[in-house]
Amino acid sequence: MHQRTQKNSECLSFIGTGRVGQALSYLFYRHGYSIASVIDIDIEKARQCQAKCHARTSSDDVRHIDPQTAILFIAVPDDQIKSVGRALAESTSLEKNTLVTHTSGLLPSDVLSPLRSRGTAVCSFHPCYTFTEDFNGKWNDASIALEGDPRGCDRLANLARAIDAKPFILSKADKTLYHAGCTMASNYLVSLMSIVQNLLPKSLQSNGMEHLSPLIKATLHNMEQHGIENALTGPVQRGDIQTVRKHLIALKAVDPGFIDSYIDLGRVALHIAKRCGLPAEKCRALENLFEEFRRNTD
Repeated sequence: MHQRTQKNSECLSFIGTGRVGQALSYLFYRHGYSIASVIDIDIEKARQCQAKCHARTSSDDVRHIDPQTAILFIAVPDDQIKSVGRALAESTSLEKNTLVTHTSGLLPSDVLSPLRSRGTAVCSFHPCYTFTEDFNGKWNDASIALEGDPRGCDRLANLARAIDAKPFILSKADKTLYHAGCTMASNYLVSLMSIVQNLLPKSLQSNGMEHLSPLIKATLHNMEQHGIENALTGPVQRGDIQTVRKHLIALKAVDPGFIDSYIDLGRVALHIAKRCGLPAEKCRALENLFEEFRRNTD
């Protein structure tokens, strides 16, 4: 059982009780914040979230925001944020001085412009983190991307620090590429590991992560300590052409589709290796090898 920290003064409310809404409401509750309202079109999900974060009220209607709410989080799917903001702007239950923020990493705070036009401060608050259904309220120095009204961002920065996160300001022009980067770092890592699992012997496929986790963690550690380019190791970094050729031949026998992934990532590794001093003749030989196998799989 997690022990709560000292109670904080601001009341928070949440619209949307999916993974992000559930995780954040529980995190803030764990750090001593009062959760005023949790709202979801699925009232059972709202009630489950209410029980976990000890919210005062739950509802399936966005108009039922507790009037004591100081900061309102909209944690719904991206394509629903605009309509939720419009409904809130038309509602008489939302206090004008309530700060409203959505949790999308992609959309700017401008998507809530109907609220801004009525004098409400609006922002975006995106945890650079991944949440699963069994999130237990612990995270390690996660970063929070903030964008929107400056005073609102200042308040949210203090809020982020209160839950042991590291806030940073992101311009709305940078959000799309930032979110694409987050997607590749997290979601596509899962995609990559799905491919890798298929390459393991059948005897290891059920517990493959047990064997691969130390390698992955060491690589992450090396990138954190020495930078991404200096963390590159392996056959491309060494210019070991025969090893790469054997890999490609073996991949073709398993699934020709895996060759495209190997070559695409291999070419990125080759660019890094070239910048780090891999001789030009080895760079050309590897590029020719990639092109040869790409032609044979088209």
